Amino acid sequence: MRRLAAIGAFLFLGACAAEVPPAPPAAGPPGPARAQADFTVRTVAQSPAGLTLEVAGVECVATSGEAVTRFTSPGRVTMPDAGEGVRVECAGGDRRGVAFVQPRQAFARGGWQASPSIGVGIGTGGRGGTRVGTGIGVGVSPVAVPAGVAYDDVRILLR
Repeated sequence: MRRLAAIGAFLFLGACAAEVPPAPPAAGPPGPARAQADFTVRTVAQSPAGLTLEVAGVECVATSGEAVTRFTSPGRVTMPDAGEGVRVECAGGDRRGVAFVQPRQAFARGGWQASPSIGVGIGTGGRGGTRVGTGIGVGVSPVAVPAGVAYDDVRILLR
């Protein structure tokens, strides 16, 4: 009877701890912009010795849909993303480079979630006997929730 009560309690706690998964992120606000792109662009070139060196002062253009941003590398780009990512083209002297920056799902810490658990322990008794015990418990663990999108910084290789 005691074992049945323990199993019933475990199932009850497990049902209480279950959460409905979060809804998928919305398709985005109405209009052409779907997200605010924010990332850093650095331009690099290959030396004759095979080393990768940063090249500063290169003129760059970032485009997404109708939005266009001009800047000099290294630079931080903040512009609306029309839902197709951001195309960045840099040119200096006879060298050019292009990168496509796509958004990725970002997550934030969303609090704590109950985590039911069950365990079995085997140990020796005080006078050489063996004892078997069972236990039911509830713990908590951190939960990550969707928090929009993020853009990774890029390095553009000039060729």
